[in-house]
Amino acid sequence: MDKRLIAGIAMAVVILIVAVFAVANSDDDKIIINGNFNLVGDSQIDWNDTTQECSVFPNFVSNDGGSYDVLKVTLAFYNDGKLIGTNDTVVTGDSFKDFSVNTTTKLPQKPDGFTFDIHTI
Repeated sequence: MDKRLIAGIAMAVVILIVAVFAVANSDDDKIIINGNFNLVGDSQIDWNDTTQECSVFPNFVSNDGGSYDVLKVTLAFYNDGKLIGTNDTVVTGDSFKDFSVNTTTKLPQKPDGFTFDIHTI
């Protein structure tokens, strides 16, 4: 057999294997924030100048009637529109529809805001 043909077949097999794994794992980490959760109430953002840590206490509520047992909340912290740090927190419960996140993150400077994504895991 021609070496180029063998190399082409091997490459096609590798691509097929990667595609199968991508499809098989596509539902493992799904962003569900789009329309499913709202940030409610006053979110507390506390800054400790001594330790350079930001403590955040956001409250979320489901607005689609869905309930969840495990979610991953990713918080992204910003200062003057620039990303200065992130934090991933796993929230567990028993079919909860609303929840709070209580997390502390070491950052290079005080943030002036944050965004969030919520994923199933």
